Amino acid sequence: MQLIRLIPLSRCILPFIGGVILCSYFPKSISTPISIGLVLLSCLLLTILKKQRRVFGIIAIPVFALFGYLLAESSILRFKDNPIGGQLSGKDTLLIEIVEEPHIKENSIKAEIEVLEIVKNDSFLPVNGKAIIYFDDTLSLSYGDQRLVTTQLNEIEGPKNPGQFDYKRYLFHHHIYHSGYVSAEMDSLLSEGNGNPIQAFAIFARQKLMEQLKEVIPQNDEHAIASALILGYKDELTSQTRSAFASAGAMHVLAVSGLHVGIIYLVIEKLLKILPVLYRKKWLRGSLLLGGIWSYAILTGLSASVIRAATMLTFVVFATVFNRHTNIYNTIAASAFFILLVFGPFRIMEVGMQLSYLAVLGIILIQPWLSSFLTIENRILRWVWEISCVSVSAQLATAPLGFLYFHQFPNYFLLSNLAVIPCAFLILTTGLIYLAISWVSVIGGLVGLALKYEVRFLNFVVNLVDQLPNSILAGIDITVLETYLIYFIIASMLFAFMAHKKKAFFYLTGFLIVFLGYQIFEKYAQSNQQLFTVYSTRSDPALAFINGNSGNVHSTASFLGNEDQLLFHVDHHLWKRGLLRGESVSEKKVKQDSSVYEFDNKVILHLFGERETYPQNLKFDWVVISDGGFIPVEFFTSNKIDKIILDATNSAGRRKALTEIANENNIEVYDVAKEGAFVYESNH
Repeated sequence: MQLIRLIPLSRCILPFIGGVILCSYFPKSISTPISIGLVLLSCLLLTILKKQRRVFGIIAIPVFALFGYLLAESSILRFKDNPIGGQLSGKDTLLIEIVEEPHIKENSIKAEIEVLEIVKNDSFLPVNGKAIIYFDDTLSLSYGDQRLVTTQLNEIEGPKNPGQFDYKRYLFHHHIYHSGYVSAEMDSLLSEGNGNPIQAFAIFARQKLMEQLKEVIPQNDEHAIASALILGYKDELTSQTRSAFASAGAMHVLAVSGLHVGIIYLVIEKLLKILPVLYRKKWLRGSLLLGGIWSYAILTGLSASVIRAATMLTFVVFATVFNRHTNIYNTIAASAFFILLVFGPFRIMEVGMQLSYLAVLGIILIQPWLSSFLTIENRILRWVWEISCVSVSAQLATAPLGFLYFHQFPNYFLLSNLAVIPCAFLILTTGLIYLAISWVSVIGGLVGLALKYEVRFLNFVVNLVDQLPNSILAGIDITVLETYLIYFIIASMLFAFMAHKKKAFFYLTGFLIVFLGYQIFEKYAQSNQQLFTVYSTRSDPALAFINGNSGNVHSTASFLGNEDQLLFHVDHHLWKRGLLRGESVSEKKVKQDSSVYEFDNKVILHLFGERETYPQNLKFDWVVISDGGFIPVEFFTSNKIDKIILDATNSAGRRKALTEIANENNIEVYDVAKEGAFVYESNH
């Protein structure tokens, strides 16, 4: 009830979001007539019950949940007429259009495309569908290109390793279900400039502005930081830079979002106050504020994050400048509802939107309360206190999601934000001034020089914090249930201390007991766990043996030295099991020959690489075969083997040949490349 009084729109938007989430996990195609009938019936029911407020409020919950589900279902492309998935037949010739700005990768160019038509029986058949295509890096691609390509579109695969990021689910929320590769000879450009002209202009303008930044900031890492912070272009950021900013708790400044758009809003507001004639005319002030916000959004390429932030502030401008009688919470809720209705209901599944709105709500709700604890006369100390309160408020609101999605916490976020937030303000304002006056040689050069050293200072501070001992708490793994429990604990704690409600202390105690009980049960289960895992990795074999609170990861020196590969394929599984590499888990190099392991009363043989002789007349429970030389048939016939595990380093042809031999000898086969990681967990 408190939430409904504070945010009346919550009675609409919360069940609506619940319906969208339900559709995300359980999508089902519903015919248009049935959907229309359900909507009309629901509206009729609400109309009949509108005078019975209590009943109306109860019935409104499932009705808005139904609206959310139906809207989400109607946006799923594979449920529309002529989906591309039903027309694919190996290598196909497709008429496509590039619908997002292409991104340059290490050996290819990644582009999100919409399939317009497919060639069938020498004629073009209209289809519906989007895909990710990786083009040959020698090609020149632009947003809005229509191209004729020949490629094999494959359905996006789900995660192959336990705990791994679910890229398939992520793309599902963007209505993308297939991917493919196009070589230079299988591509031909038909026409250009077919996309949204505003989007095309935004991309073109950002590219030109980035070239201007390059003139004063030629150094690659500094130019990448400036491009990300000022213009929202993050493709040039290296993994080292991203890691350093994440460790320092400063990653938010590299993603153009609410902070950046808020700075634009504040700057324009301050400038208008200098001119009282403009400031007093509300319609003119509002128009200038909105014009400035959306002009900046266009300069940054109209990315999803900046559109979200600009929309949120647009609602705030309308509510404040035009004296709409509403509270700020309701205004924020209205902006979220608008985004889901206009830009797509699955936007709520984006981590960026969840973090953005939680951070804003946390700052609005918690920061004034925290700030009231101290009254400081000194301007500098008061500024430090205010920045600290904002940082703590945002972290309290977003930390549980950070644990769930990113498995880490920046320990020095308070320290870094004291420098990072002012630096972001300076770099953004200086950068925009430079881009506006760079044609004025002397003044533009001086402003550009100042910008260069501001970016350098920011990079220095971030790297300094990153190098401090224990700068980041990594390996945090919590479930969705634990995430909700943490939020309930935070909400109960705030309600107890801010509203001084005794009942809230009982809620707080109850949620803490449940959470701690869950943790104790989880730790007990982990202390008794026994697992053997063969990970799905195409480059190198990777095996893990876990016994209680310790374990070993076996792989090649190159794989064990590649932190990105380990993070993507292995670490999330270890974290889920309460383990950390370098602490409770040691690393061991596999031999380029064969290794025999004993685990949970099972004998495991690992074959890897070339060898002259093979074991004979022995019994193996499992034989793990990695990429290597020819294996004679005698090996399978002379040994007693219960199961063969083919890891993903083997080619498709090799896996097929070995599977056939195993089947002839009645040996069970597990194909990691097809079925995902092999995970054996003891029941002892």
